[in-house]
Amino acid sequence: MAIFIAAAGVNLVIAFGMYRQCTGIVRGGKYIEIPAVPTPGDQIARELPPYSELRELPEGSRVMLLGEARAFYFPPGTVYATVFDEHPLAAILRRHPDNAPAAVEQLRAMGVTHLWVNWPEMWRLAHSYGFDATIAGDLPARIAAGRPAGLDALDRLGVRVSRQIDIPLPPGPLADADWPSLTLYALPGVPLLPPQTQPDTQPALRP
Repeated sequence: MAIFIAAAGVNLVIAFGMYRQCTGIVRGGKYIEIPAVPTPGDQIARELPPYSELRELPEGSRVMLLGEARAFYFPPGTVYATVFDEHPLAAILRRHPDNAPAAVEQLRAMGVTHLWVNWPEMWRLAHSYGFDATIAGDLPARIAAGRPAGLDALDRLGVRVSRQIDIPLPPGPLADADWPSLTLYALPGVPLLPPQTQPDTQPALRP
């Protein structure tokens, strides 16, 4: 029992460390002040970087996650799949391998307007549990070739970059290739988010 409790404690510490890094609470070795009162999951997208980027999406938008399964932190109705499930986008691409317009129309029929891509998590999954090659089969080759962030499947769909989000990446292929941490894509015909502006005040930091 003692070993189980110790292992659970170590797992909790590691998970929280990853959570802080992935959500941007840790920046340059310092912590950004966040409310002391826990924030409900359906409000995190409006208050906590990088999920706060989603507060700029127009009403009626719907996001599909790629390489990300923590839907708790996203607005209600977000489409996602764990690595153990068939991803909805992979199923669509297999159904329409040579008909990108039909694939886009099926996404629209689901109400999807944007794709949120977590590059480091997609890379991690591709080299551990595995990530559907229908979506990301060219990921290693693109990184090795030093190409900009993206996937052939996304290029075929004609999606456009609406927002790039940079969170410090650990040393490795993604950092060497100067890829962003996260990319928010807009489906064809969906307006892009306005350019990011520098906030009037910086978040309070503490050592």
